Amino acid sequence: IMKQVGESLAHLHDKGLFHGDVKLLNVVRTSGRYVLIDLDASAKEGSECAGAKFSSGVLPPEMIYAFESSAERQNFEKYWENESDEEKKKRSPKYSTGQNEKGYVVRSFLTHEVEEEVDDVQLGELTKTTVVPRNEDHLPYELVKAKPSMDVWSFGVLLYTLCTGEPLFPVNRDDDITDGDNLRKVCDWPGFVESIDDHELKSLLKEILVKPEERPSMNKIINSGFFNPQGLRNQSDTQKEFQQGLQAIMVKVDSIDKKFDDALVVLSKMQSQLKIVSMTVRKILLKSDAPKLLCFVPKKSSWKDWLNVNTWVGTKGKIIFICPVSFSVPRDGENEPMGYTMTMPHDWVKKYGPALQISLEVLKIAFAVARLATGVPLPNLSSTGKSTNLFSVMNDSLVSCMGKDDKGKNLAPNLSELKKCVGDKLTVTVPDEVPSIILKDDTQRLIEASYKEVGQIAASDPHNDREFFNTGLVKVEKDGVPEYVLDDPEIIDLYQEKGQDCTQLTLSERNELGCDFDAIVKEGLLQKKSTQIGMTSRWTTRYVVLRKSGLLTYYTSKEERDEDPLGARGTVKPQNVKDFRYSDCEGVGLNQTEIDDGVFYVNYVGGSSQKFGGIKEGNLTHKLVANAWVNKARGLLLEP
Repeated sequence: IMKQVGESLAHLHDKGLFHGDVKLLNVVRTSGRYVLIDLDASAKEGSECAGAKFSSGVLPPEMIYAFESSAERQNFEKYWENESDEEKKKRSPKYSTGQNEKGYVVRSFLTHEVEEEVDDVQLGELTKTTVVPRNEDHLPYELVKAKPSMDVWSFGVLLYTLCTGEPLFPVNRDDDITDGDNLRKVCDWPGFVESIDDHELKSLLKEILVKPEERPSMNKIINSGFFNPQGLRNQSDTQKEFQQGLQAIMVKVDSIDKKFDDALVVLSKMQSQLKIVSMTVRKILLKSDAPKLLCFVPKKSSWKDWLNVNTWVGTKGKIIFICPVSFSVPRDGENEPMGYTMTMPHDWVKKYGPALQISLEVLKIAFAVARLATGVPLPNLSSTGKSTNLFSVMNDSLVSCMGKDDKGKNLAPNLSELKKCVGDKLTVTVPDEVPSIILKDDTQRLIEASYKEVGQIAASDPHNDREFFNTGLVKVEKDGVPEYVLDDPEIIDLYQEKGQDCTQLTLSERNELGCDFDAIVKEGLLQKKSTQIGMTSRWTTRYVVLRKSGLLTYYTSKEERDEDPLGARGTVKPQNVKDFRYSDCEGVGLNQTEIDDGVFYVNYVGGSSQKFGGIKEGNLTHKLVANAWVNKARGLLLEP
């Protein structure tokens, strides 16, 4: 990947251009190659200045400025005073801590266009437009001319991130450094001293992450020994076998990349299908005043038993409802899923089966879309031997145990038809054209009756909750049709604006609209320290999932996590996460031995803390894994 990115940079530099924003978000794969995109920050080498647009986490030291006086700071703030709050926040001074407190900023500037008439030999008289700095003499610092060496530094930062699994400096989701201490580290960069086991990588980074005049060209970097291991001619048989094996692996990687490109096409079609199914359900339930997506979570049950709906009769559990916009489960003040606790009656399949089946089919495609978009495969259920998710397994079980109606008519065919008409359109192998969904009248009446029964669940609640307040959802209307969505201002406004089009929003679009709070920030295996009354503390392995909202869920294994796509059965804390740090909520820090062992604190909004520890992953040490979690969480969690 990085060699191809380097080749893209070398091509730009050969043309006299500077990219200016080399980061992972600007690397994409197209036509079988990784290339750089987004030239908004680019400039002509030597004649134009760098810094009009930037990501401070990949900028070199020469682009960071430390204020020498309060007058400089005031002049800087005055220069930006008429810009938007977002622009001012991005460029605002970041202050270091300690005795030598200083404010640090990027050497950025405003621009304006200058037009001049020029004569072209072939085209004649033309108007040339040039973008130049605006009022640069009002800034407290000198601007820096664009040079290829700046891209070389950014390339080194990205190379470090991809090879170690953590950023060189803690950054937010826009790759900006948000604190003064780390901007000071960039500004006063002493040279690369990080501990890396790969000697070739360490040697290359020591050459790249240096003063501007000492950095090598991109052509020299991509032709270095790191990117070009010694050929087969002088190698031993073992080395030859390794190289040949590596080449075979790369052939498979290219095949996987092609499948990934194909998956993007599939993803688009699946999103279209999701909208069609949602609109079909809304049309059938035009008069229904109840939430559309529901699931049953038993209080005590093995996963194997839960997948067999025959075992649900007499089982106590909770009916939970899912927001059709964010596809998240509403939670109460103690982070427990909201809904109605009930014991499933003997005829529950007849009453709630069709509504549950509609929900399971919609959720299946929704979670497939989300996982495809984030590159996470659908979970496999080893206990069932099916390479699919639990929504499909439960649906099959529903059809198999469907009973008869009051007139003795077998209802299984109706549910089978529903599965065929709806479920078959929710597979990964989608057709080029998505047909409309047509259901028989009997099946439509079955669905309508089932949702009426769902409405009775709320009505029969001890508090007569006819407005479904206990679900965590609120009723909103779009085009005169009621829908129940998460009780969150952003979600409500989004649905009232876009209606069913919400189901086609990509993760990045949800991010831009501020509605991605349920997005997963990071997940993986960690050690968790626990202390029980009367017992000594001990470390246990847990699979941990951190969401942007601050919800931390952990499981006994990855398999258990894979079997809980809704996140409704994992262990949670009553409070949301405030931050991940090497000190607890009261500021008490860990000793160096603990930090070296990969220990860190998870601090919660309520003031409590838990100790977690990194688990070695491949070439990543316990400490590097812990750093990756701490740095990933920083700047990505929503403000408490």
